[in-house]
Amino acid sequence: MIRTLVAFAVTFAVAALAQGKTPPSPPSVKQPNEGSVRIYLVTPDEAFTSAGKTAEDFGLEVAKAPDGQLFIASPGPWTRPYKSIAFTHTFIVRVRALTPRETEVGIEEEGKDVTSPERINAFHERLGALLSEARAKKPVTPRHPQEASTEPTVIKPIDLAALRPFEDREELRVWNLGFDRQKSVNTALWRLSGHVPLHFTPQSERRFLVTEGSLKLTIGNRTVWLSSGDFAVVPKAVRMQIDMEPTARATLYVVEMPAVDDSKTVWLEPKTASN
Repeated sequence: MIRTLVAFAVTFAVAALAQGKTPPSPPSVKQPNEGSVRIYLVTPDEAFTSAGKTAEDFGLEVAKAPDGQLFIASPGPWTRPYKSIAFTHTFIVRVRALTPRETEVGIEEEGKDVTSPERINAFHERLGALLSEARAKKPVTPRHPQEASTEPTVIKPIDLAALRPFEDREELRVWNLGFDRQKSVNTALWRLSGHVPLHFTPQSERRFLVTEGSLKLTIGNRTVWLSSGDFAVVPKAVRMQIDMEPTARATLYVVEMPAVDDSKTVWLEPKTASN
């Protein structure tokens, strides 16, 4: 029996290729494939784009949130049935990344009734079909000999709850993001609510990008105020200090080239007990 199935599959694939067709791709939905919330074996962008296309195929009017994770699909004048199923209610579609290749898609319906599961199942069925079609059509680019397969580092604010700060003081908390002393570049997240005394790093340049709040930065003989969106470079061996207004807070990303060796930092002002 197994040999017969394998032979059939091979024959079907060969026949499809001979006719210039792409064989169907593997299933795009992680089992069990049921309910209003399902897991798709695709990226969040692929799931969000295909879910929007599904709603548009049904003639629903789509209003997308700017975060790329939620949209509302409402019946309009051009709504059309799918397999005799009429879409007469508004859908709320949420997309959530679980892993880089697993995405959860949840569908809610306003004004639910006994026929709601039928419409939600039809939406998921069409969404799965679109994702499978897109996967089958997507060309596979062979890996270049010089390509690396190293995993990227992606940090979102919610991830910080699980990361232990490298430095944790009342006025300064620092998270090193992918810290490695052997690397030529290190990235850190600083959250400030106080004063960083005058000092310099003999071997490292620092680059600051403020993402929230404002602060006063002294670099050499120059003092500037930086606020959200501002960027500054502190060359190596150049003195710097940070001051803030009372009760003020700021968040900034810091790129160090190379990673700062704290044992070699030269403090020109004494550090207080909290520093």
